[in-house]
Amino acid sequence: MDSSKINDGYRSAFLSVLLQIGVMFGVSIIISTIIGAYATAVSGAVDPVQLSDRITSVTNEYVMVINAITYLLADSIPVLVFMKVSKNKGKIRNWFGKSKMSAGLVSLLCFTTIAIAFLDSIIITIYNSIFGSSGVTEQIGVSLTTDNTAVFVISILYICVVGPFLEELLFRGFILHETACVSPVFGIVISATLFGLFHMNFEQAINGAILGILFGYIALKANSIVPTVILHIFNNTFSCVLTIVSEKYGLSDTANNVLTVAVLIFGIIGFVILIAKKGKLRRNEDMIDSDIFVTDETLDEIKSKENKNNLTTGIVFKRAYFYVTYIILIAICILIQFQ
Repeated sequence: MDSSKINDGYRSAFLSVLLQIGVMFGVSIIISTIIGAYATAVSGAVDPVQLSDRITSVTNEYVMVINAITYLLADSIPVLVFMKVSKNKGKIRNWFGKSKMSAGLVSLLCFTTIAIAFLDSIIITIYNSIFGSSGVTEQIGVSLTTDNTAVFVISILYICVVGPFLEELLFRGFILHETACVSPVFGIVISATLFGLFHMNFEQAINGAILGILFGYIALKANSIVPTVILHIFNNTFSCVLTIVSEKYGLSDTANNVLTVAVLIFGIIGFVILIAKKGKLRRNEDMIDSDIFVTDETLDEIKSKENKNNLTTGIVFKRAYFYVTYIILIAICILIQFQ
């Protein structure tokens, strides 16, 4: 092995996100074209304003169905493509190995993820008070209160199950798989920041990055993404249930306060136990795919042979893919914010 193989892993991780963006926009354009043709055929509208209103109405009604189709393809295709072309040949099934984290601890960590989500709600409130909402929260709310049963079911399945699974497959599976072999911390930071920006709005980017750090740590310590899939599903399901209950029945201030305090207490307990039991990351032990494990001796040999001291930032910060990926993601967030 030499540093080119390590660089290939970093490059594959970043390019997978660029491919994800490309697939997402490509599918979105195709779906928009289909909706436009459908709206034209059904409404028979000739007036551009009427036609535009019809297209907007159809899009709003099926927004989560559109998102489900888009992200189903955008999250899965990059993994399948780059697992074929990457030099760091591992196996996807290895990412779902037996977890080294107990069910009890994972249960407590469910509260930790919700506690972070509560923090996110505070961040969103501050963000919206400054910039105004980008509409993400409202779109989800509308989809969950729709009278269309099929749309409601697909929305729930997408938000609570399919979305979390595919996101973990891409970010805690493939991207962490490609970037953590030299430094687990470096891999976690890369996967977490890309995960945050992947949401393509600043409202969710901070929360996504914080969750990404926690999930990355858990995945490496568990030697499996199974716990993070569970936590991600729980996090999204809890949010959906809370949204539905609040909108249909309402929650008193007392109930909200009790729920918040309970979640924070158990969330902090879970986090403290996690850190106390698992401790610092150890490169020789904490991984999700032993098939591509790089020994300390191999790294020392590469550094000596190629006269390189830094095989993480020393490589990545000199590559265009690093800057191109982050610039594109940040630009998209800005464009969405000010559209």
